[in-house]
Amino acid sequence: MVLLLHRLVLEKSNRHSTGWVEHHTGTPVVAASTREWAIKHHLYSTTDINAIYNIGRILARRCLESGITEVYTELDQYAESSRKIQKFLTAMKVGGVELKEPRFIHERSVGMFSPRRSALPWQVQEEVISSPASPVL
Repeated sequence: MVLLLHRLVLEKSNRHSTGWVEHHTGTPVVAASTREWAIKHHLYSTTDINAIYNIGRILARRCLESGITEVYTELDQYAESSRKIQKFLTAMKVGGVELKEPRFIHERSVGMFSPRRSALPWQVQEEVISSPASPVL
């Protein structure tokens, strides 16, 4: 059994794509979905590879804004067979979220002002996280 604090989940259906970060208690903490009008309005399709990439970008941004910088994911094992999952994980990494949690949480690294953080979540500039639109391959 893996002990984790936050887990990254991606759900794809025939009509929509949803990504969320789940707390160890099972409740969703942060989510982004193509069901949201503000996201769906800017997409050509809600299920293609660009939609998944943009869900990853938006979710990474929301994670940083809420103070989540590290998440555990089991999606790595499916990344080799699915380009959509590869793009989703790439968008999360480019967005500034680490895709593995530390094995041990030391009491000095728990605080908001811990020395290992290069920038506090609210100090991350939009230009730093923004990336050019993903090319369709």
